[in-house]
Formats: sequence, structure tokens, C-alpha cells
Amino acid sequence: MKKIHLFHYFVFFVFFAFAACQSCKKDDTPPVPNEKHNYFACKVDGKHWETCGPINMSWITAQYFSGSYFDIEAHNSCEIENSIIYLKIFGLNDTGTFVLGGLSNNFGYYSIGTASLQREYYTDTTHTGVVHVSKFEMSGQKISGTYNFNAFYIDSNKTISITDGNFENVQFYKY
Repeated sequence: MKKIHLFHYFVFFVFFAFAACQSCKKDDTPPVPNEKHNYFACKVDGKHWETCGPINMSWITAQYFSGSYFDIEAHNSCEIENSIIYLKIFGLNDTGTFVLGGLSNNFGYYSIGTASLQREYYTDTTHTGVVHVSKFEMSGQKISGTYNFNAFYIDSNKTISITDGNFENVQFYKY
């Protein structure tokens, strides 16, 4: 009888150890966004990135200045080095595709580092990107879309690639 109980404990232990290991597998593909939640994610040089920070704090700030520009700033403070992605679009009044960098005033920005050392990457005339706004609701003050860009760090001559960017139902402030 004791052998049967030990066998059950062994099977139970193996089952839960296997289940725990399966749930710990890391997937670098961004999760499907939640329709009722501020969501902002992308890949930075192929590695998954999304907003993150202490509970009960907003890590996405979006502002619409009517007749002027729209900007969105997203933070990840859960890694050793904090990082920020910032998009600024002039003349946004509806859905559409907007070029970052190049000859436009629109730009994308990525910053990573600690309080004492920040590395800042910007789009410019040769490092460009695109934001596609698929939903722009003035009444509900929500915006959704996709983005990607290459940005340049002038101090090291390094380029970073932001791909598969997605923002979903991000609440914005209207001014």
C-alpha cells in the first residue's frame, strides 16, 4: 500500500513539474492586445518590448494638440535599464499613414539606460519609419495603429531597429 501512495506522489510531482516548466517558456512574439486596455508593444532589435512599470501607474501617455501634433510616450521600467519609445506626428487629424524622419517633421525616438547614462536614438533623414493609424476616435479619445522605425545614436554611430510595433486603444488627452 505504501508503494502505491509513493507512486501517486511521484506521478503528481512529475505532472506539476512538467506543467510548471511549460508555463515558463518565453515567447518573443507580442501578445494579442486586449481591446479594453492601453497596449503598446514592439520588438527592439528583435527582442520583445512592451510597457511595464509598478502597478496602478500609467506607463503610456498620449496627447492630441488639435491643429498641431499628436504624441505618444511609452515606458518600460521593469528591466535593469529603463527604456522609452516616443512617437510624434504633426498634422494627424484622422486615420492614415505617417512617415517618421526623412523629410517630415514627424519622428520616432528610443531611449535606454540608467539615471546616470541614457543612450538616445532618433529617426533622421536617413533613419526612417512609418506609423499607420488604423483608429482615431475623437469622442472616445482612443487611438490604435502600428509602427516601425530605424533610429540612430549619434554618440556611437549605432542604429537600432524598432519593428512589429502595435498600439491598441490608447487613451489620449485632448488639448
